[in-house]
Amino acid sequence: MTSLSVNSISSAARSVTGAITKAVPAVTVNSRRANKTIAWIGKKISSPQNRLILGVSALLSQPFIDLNNRKVDEDTRKISAARTVAKIIAGTLTGVAIRAGCIKAIDAFSKLPEQWAELCENAVQNGEDGAAFLQTVKRVEVSGGRLMLTVKSSFYKAWIEEPENMQELENLLFRHVQCPSDMRVEVIAEENTEENKKRKEKLQRHYTKI
Repeated sequence: MTSLSVNSISSAARSVTGAITKAVPAVTVNSRRANKTIAWIGKKISSPQNRLILGVSALLSQPFIDLNNRKVDEDTRKISAARTVAKIIAGTLTGVAIRAGCIKAIDAFSKLPEQWAELCENAVQNGEDGAAFLQTVKRVEVSGGRLMLTVKSSFYKAWIEEPENMQELENLLFRHVQCPSDMRVEVIAEENTEENKKRKEKLQRHYTKI
């Protein structure tokens, strides 16, 4: 098949998809009761539960469609239904496990500031590399996949940002905490924060007098 033919088919497929999308009317739910129900479902049903419901729904419908497909013989229908069941079960279990695991990891990572003192204590007791640095951290903040550590001085900031030291710290964190795979550690020097705060206050006083 030539590239021209492939492009023509792709263009036609996009046109058909666009036409179908435009043909489907936009729906706005105005009923207060319906909106409350939708909000309740969104609040009460978690992502893993939602994936499980979708899997069960598919399991209750798709195999029967295969079994009632009169365009093929009975043996083919049975094989097709069995394959469909296996795919749905495998896909559902995988989807539920991944979603539950991601939620658990995010939840654990978000609680890291509260558990920092315990983490420091365990690391020191185990004599782990990087444990000494943990105790120099004055404040811990989490935002998405970012872990922001505030230390007392620029000396500690420069020390931990050394590639070897940063690697030790990340390895320690991954051993003890469920961290996102794309976690980024940012080190902030407290003295710089204080300097910026004082500079900002000084500028505000200056412009107030003008």
